[in-house]
Amino acid sequence: MRTVAALGALSWSVIACSGTPDARRTTTPAGPGPEPGARSARPDTAPGPDARGGSQALRPESRESSGRVGQGAGTRTLDVPGFDAAIVSFPSGDAARQPVLIAAHGAGDNPAWQCEAWREILGDRAIILCLSGPREMPRSDARYFPDHFALEKIAFASLEALRRALPDPSRARRVVYTGYSQGATMGALMIVSHGDSCPRLALVEGGFDGWTLGRAQKFKDSGGERVLFACGTSHCRKRAEASAQTLIKVGVAARVVADLSGGHNYGGAVGRAVKDSFAWLVEGSADWSPNTAAPPLKDAGPKVPVVPASRAP
Repeated sequence: MRTVAALGALSWSVIACSGTPDARRTTTPAGPGPEPGARSARPDTAPGPDARGGSQALRPESRESSGRVGQGAGTRTLDVPGFDAAIVSFPSGDAARQPVLIAAHGAGDNPAWQCEAWREILGDRAIILCLSGPREMPRSDARYFPDHFALEKIAFASLEALRRALPDPSRARRVVYTGYSQGATMGALMIVSHGDSCPRLALVEGGFDGWTLGRAQKFKDSGGERVLFACGTSHCRKRAEASAQTLIKVGVAARVVADLSGGHNYGGAVGRAVKDSFAWLVEGSADWSPNTAAPPLKDAGPKVPVVPASRAP
């Protein structure tokens, strides 16, 4: 997909992981992309690599955005120096203060699908910054993160690019970090040192292992406040419940929500469980208060389409 830099006016925004391609979506709202061999046949509509590398402008796509994003809302590609362009989803409205949420996809997943799913969960709230790992194959919709070091670099380079697009960079100083499967597992490995930037986490079907007392304490000491684990499988629920107790012991609030009818997914029953518990995750956060006001973005362009994941027959 070729896009050109453009400027315009607009208003303005959790992480997840496995080492194998994630399960495809079978329900609405959006979930992970199709399994290998069943990829979307529309790679030309997926967000393309940032060949220029040095620009942080929000860039347009000539076609209109999917109606699923919401009336008056839309998505943009965001140039991230040194990495593929991120996808940013905006709510409708103008001057209302909007917090920022980062979403990291799973293996074989896609940032546009993450933006679509999180817009379903959040409704007309928040700017959603959807990270773009490398493509699994040239022109493939499916993406992945090579390791947690790569995810860390992509996440904070993307966040910095978004901050530079804001008239007030402090608006993206403290964000909710969420990820699915690979994005959650690798996210949990690297995020413990970044509680100052990402004090609240939503880890969906991943990120439930590795929370030793030492790592939990490190997250708290860096500014970590709350962790929401969301599960659709019994393995995830069992391990997440143990990790939640470890986090609670060091003073980090933690909660596990599970619907085992959902399976390894971030849509459907699992997505509804996240939606029902999201208010708890951001409770007491000044950034998510509905009574504050924020300025519009400095740079924005027309909408880009959200490419829905292929659905099972």
